[in-house]
Amino acid sequence: MKSLRSRLSLAMIAVLIAFFTAQWWFVSAAILDVAESQMRSRLAHDAETIASALTWKNGQPELPPEKTNTEYRRAYSGHYYRVTVGTNEIRSRSLWDFQPADKSCSSRRSPGPMGQILIVHCLEIRKNGNEVSIWTAEETTDLDSSVSIFQKRYTIITLVAISAILIAQILAVYAGFAPLRSAVVALRKHGSASLHRTLPSEIQPFMEEIKRLVSTLQSRVDISRKTAANLVHEQKTQLAAIHSSLSSIRDKQPAPDVLVDVSEVAARAANLKDIAERHMTRSAIAGAISAGTPFDWKKDLDDLTKTMLRVYADKGPRIEVKHNQSPQWTMERQDAIELFGILLDNACRFCTGQVVIGLDTSEVTIEDDGPGCTEEQMKQLSLRGARIDEFTEGGLGLSIARELAESYQMTLSFSRSPSGGLRVSIRNS
Repeated sequence: MKSLRSRLSLAMIAVLIAFFTAQWWFVSAAILDVAESQMRSRLAHDAETIASALTWKNGQPELPPEKTNTEYRRAYSGHYYRVTVGTNEIRSRSLWDFQPADKSCSSRRSPGPMGQILIVHCLEIRKNGNEVSIWTAEETTDLDSSVSIFQKRYTIITLVAISAILIAQILAVYAGFAPLRSAVVALRKHGSASLHRTLPSEIQPFMEEIKRLVSTLQSRVDISRKTAANLVHEQKTQLAAIHSSLSSIRDKQPAPDVLVDVSEVAARAANLKDIAERHMTRSAIAGAISAGTPFDWKKDLDDLTKTMLRVYADKGPRIEVKHNQSPQWTMERQDAIELFGILLDNACRFCTGQVVIGLDTSEVTIEDDGPGCTEEQMKQLSLRGARIDEFTEGGLGLSIARELAESYQMTLSFSRSPSGGLRVSIRNS
């Protein structure tokens, strides 16, 4: 997989090369056009000078050499002129025996003597009643050489600029990802607590999601640990009872009541099996749920109420949702379905006809109109570590619900609903 830095660098290289190549071409063309315009202006000036110096002697056109620049008198000097008056022609000595093309004035550049490339200017005037055509030209060797030198220097500067921009971009990207690298190192050493740091705005949502997932996984680990601890504790109690019964059998003489003791041992063993299966199932649920999908307070809760209505179709409870505002805390979808499923199942099982769900920013309540619990039982329900499975309404389900709530740093409280049943409140602490 390519790194983000490589992708950015390749994209930047492509953009810079395209930009500087276009700029190089436009600048070179502009400089060449300006230089040629200056050269044509100079040729036009020379043509006007030649036109003013042109005279007639005995009806023949004449151009005194001293009236022109010395470049026109040196062979193949790169500066040329030709004056045509009717059938008469006056040529600069620099042209020597070279004959310019008749259509050279119509092209931007024209071939010249000795393989030279010429820039040509033509002037048509009427003087002394005669049509006069003046052709001036100058070779482009010096011009092309100067433009070539400029292009080479501009290319070097462009390459240096591209390199500097790329280096600056690489350093900027490296510095921009420095907080992310630090967060990864800190996460490996200290866990999710190290994610509370300032990161680039583009990365912050990603890190927040990672923090949420890490927190969820930590809660799963806590649930598994509590499940294992509860399993060991309850098995120890049952094993002690079995040991006591077996000791009693060993110490007694064979008698009819031995059969009673054996039945008690069998019952204890069955309890032990039930406890193991119950806690292993709970542990499997905690470990199998995949983290990542948040609970949708509207859709998922609506699906959950429809499921309960199908389950208790013979009873026909009315489930009312008082949706003031959605809670401002996030739960994993499966955890929330398990938590609220337990509470709704308990409410629907014990209600006489109605269940009310209340949603607010910091609290969710579920209440029924069933028999509820006594004041003493509700006090015991609120105690941390209480054996909730021994009570009438709720049983083991409320114990699991409280463990789930505590794994999200939420509190579960119990009270009597206005209709007389049990009211369960889940608050985000």
